[in-house]
Amino acid sequence: MELLEKTKLILQKYKISPSHSKGQNFLISEKILDQIIETAKIKKGENVLEIGPGVGTLSTELLENGANLKVVELDDNVIPILQNLQSVYDFQIIKGDILKIYLEKEVGGEFISDYRIIANLPYNISSHFLRIFLGASFRPKQMILMLQREVVERIIVKDGKWSKLSLMCNYYSCPRLAFLVSKNSFYPIPKVDSAIIVFDDIKKPKEDLDWRLINFAFSSKRRTLVNNLSAGLKVDKGIIEKIIENSGFSKNIRAEKLNIDDWYKLDKAISILKK
Repeated sequence: MELLEKTKLILQKYKISPSHSKGQNFLISEKILDQIIETAKIKKGENVLEIGPGVGTLSTELLENGANLKVVELDDNVIPILQNLQSVYDFQIIKGDILKIYLEKEVGGEFISDYRIIANLPYNISSHFLRIFLGASFRPKQMILMLQREVVERIIVKDGKWSKLSLMCNYYSCPRLAFLVSKNSFYPIPKVDSAIIVFDDIKKPKEDLDWRLINFAFSSKRRTLVNNLSAGLKVDKGIIEKIIENSGFSKNIRAEKLNIDDWYKLDKAISILKK
C-alpha cells in the first residue's frame, strides 16, 4: 500500500481532518523518508526526540532503525494513533506543547544528556523552536529538521544576507542543507517547498555575543547600521560612525552584511560605550 493511501485511511479511520493552523501536512514520500533515515544514520539504542509525529510515519522508521524514541505531540486527535503504534513498538508519548513543556522532567536527565532531535517540525513554530533549543542548557547534540525551504536558505545564508535567525543558528551550531523536499511529498500539499537541514556540533560558544546590540542593529532593515545602533544605544551618530569605520566597515553598511566574525569585532569595538 502506498504511503499516501495508508495515510488517508488512517486519517479516515480516526476521523481526522488535517489542520492548517497546526501545520499538519503529512509526509507521504517513501523516498524522502529513506533519505531522512540515511542522513540520520541512527545507532541502535540512541536517544531521539521527535516533535509533532502526527500519524507516526517518521516515528515508525526511527523505531525500525533502533532509536530509543520519545515523541512530543500537541494534537489530542492523533494521540490514539500513536497509542496504537505503542502496541507494536516501545516508545514514550509526551502530550503537550514543545515550546512550553519542562523537557527534563518529561524525558529524564539521562535521556537529555545525550540526545538528538529528528522531526518534521510544524513550520509555524520553527523560529521560536530554534531559539529555545539552540540556546538552552538542554540543547541536543544534533538536530535534523524539515523546515520551509526559504527558511533553510536564510539560515545557511544562501543569498548572502544575514538575519538575526541565521546569526543565531550559525553561532550555536554548524547548519548545513541536506536535501530539498518538494511540496508534492506531503498530504495535503502545502504552498511551499521544504528542505532538510542538519544542525551539527550544537554547543555553547566559548565567546559571547551581545544579542541586545544585534537586536538594535536589525530593528529596521531599511536603515543603516549607524542609524539603528545610534537609535538603540542612544549614542550620537558621529560616535557610532567612527567606531564602525575604525572597525573596517563602511559607514553606510547594513546589519545584513555582517557575519559572526564581524559581530565579534564590532562588539569589542563598541564595548567602550558600555563602560
